[in-house]
Amino acid sequence: MNIAVIMAGGFGTRLFPLSRTNYPKQFLRIFDNKSLLSLTYERVKNLDIFDEVWVCANKKHLFLIKRDIEDIEHKMILEEESKNTAFAILLSVFRINDFHKRENNFVFFPSDHFIFNDLEFNKTMQNLVNYLCKYEKTFVIGVKPSFPSTEYGYIKKGKSIDESLYVVERFIEKPNLGKAKYYYKSKNYLWNSGIYAFNSEFFISDFFQINHDLNKFAFLGDLLGKSKDFPNISIDYLYSQKSKNLVVLESSFGWSDLGSFEEIGKIANNNKEKVIELESAGYNVIVDEFEALSEKKYCLIDVKDLVVVDTKDFLLISKKGKSKKIANVLGSITQEKRDFNSFDFRPWGYYREIEKLDKYRIKHIVVYPKQELSLQYHNHRDEYWVVLRGNGRVFLDKEWIEISEGDFIRIPKGNLHKVINEADEYLEIIEVQIGNILSEQDIVRVEDKYMRD
Repeated sequence: MNIAVIMAGGFGTRLFPLSRTNYPKQFLRIFDNKSLLSLTYERVKNLDIFDEVWVCANKKHLFLIKRDIEDIEHKMILEEESKNTAFAILLSVFRINDFHKRENNFVFFPSDHFIFNDLEFNKTMQNLVNYLCKYEKTFVIGVKPSFPSTEYGYIKKGKSIDESLYVVERFIEKPNLGKAKYYYKSKNYLWNSGIYAFNSEFFISDFFQINHDLNKFAFLGDLLGKSKDFPNISIDYLYSQKSKNLVVLESSFGWSDLGSFEEIGKIANNNKEKVIELESAGYNVIVDEFEALSEKKYCLIDVKDLVVVDTKDFLLISKKGKSKKIANVLGSITQEKRDFNSFDFRPWGYYREIEKLDKYRIKHIVVYPKQELSLQYHNHRDEYWVVLRGNGRVFLDKEWIEISEGDFIRIPKGNLHKVINEADEYLEIIEVQIGNILSEQDIVRVEDKYMRD
């Protein structure tokens, strides 16, 4: 069987403040209200060369995967903790082979990349699958550079094997501008797309021959039982740069890893209808996707080459080409802000933060039909709920209370509570938190149908 696996386990920080740990880049709906994950899934699913399409991701993002891919069914590999691409690939291979009780051909796709030419992409995938049946090798897709990028890794082509197929001479990390210009002009270097393909029996044998010290992970049970001891490292470092069996298939389908706001600005709409400009040029304006800023306009006067990214809780203004430095300032931002957006999705629905000061915090909570919050309590805050719309049931201090529009409930700190929406419409609540510590970390879950920690 030919199996496609989409790797969606990343927690990237390069697109902060849009991307947060709890809502990373692959789930952002910045292209026609579709996430990068759903675009990747549709692109791969539409190819008739694959018998199945699976997704490998962190278990905490299960509800986001189900939101974006309605027909995913059981075809998910869920990691307890993200351990980078080497672990994700091994785990997926072992899991899927065990599921089907056989070896398979695999193609692994990053979930957060953008493809410009779908026809060329489809042609490349067809050639890739044909070559999988012809050669016992590990394949990586190399994309012809369209400019001298210092942000992408490169692959140097070696001896030609077949049409557009070459031995990998070496992998090259992100170069400086001088080297990038040389690679671009020489035509012997390709961008490393991160798309890998192989027959699982061949790959597993080659992987563990190279990494003798990892033989204790050579079976599914061992990998799961000792996952904490597995190195947190990419497949490039742990395998690709060491193997003598790597070949690169060259393509020109056009590709971006969307690793910066500048890259997004080249593709997305950028909300420029929201901009009033005077003698300004060369700017990207990217606003929060959650419409928290839907009425806001941006006035730019006599400025050039800026990146402006606005969310409810952060404003980023950067010189074009420098927004990647956001990673250098994350250390001065609280962990909660790095993890959670002011508009945050949960398995049961979502909340929107309206206001937060030292002693109180106000949220608009929306519970989807037939969903429920976990049974929980708080150590540091009291909560006050006002029902705006819908009907539900609240468990509070050992009793159940029916709630409907206009009802008010006080939840003292330390009291077990949960809310269930058994209706077919949204349940909307305004929540006011009062206390000395107003943090998402002050949630102690006792029972949770979504199996969160």
